[in-house]
Amino acid sequence: MAESTEANFDQAENDKVVSKVEKFLRDGCGCSRAIKGGQCSQQFSLEVVMVNVNNCLELSHTELDLVVLANIQCLPLQLP
Repeated sequence: MAESTEANFDQAENDKVVSKVEKFLRDGCGCSRAIKGGQCSQQFSLEVVMVNVNNCLELSHTELDLVVLANIQCLPLQLP
């Protein structure tokens, strides 16, 4: 019974994350940093973002931390 409750909690949390992502993609954050002064959220497609979100939701916290760290390491070093 505890596993069922935990699974329901995880699903509810995942649904919240997906809703927030969809809201961001739909409404943006209010900035104008995209090409031609549009919102930054316009540069992402819903399909690609949702594939990545769903992949991340399947990872443990430790695995997700490693993914984030690896992506940070891939960023080019910007010297002043």
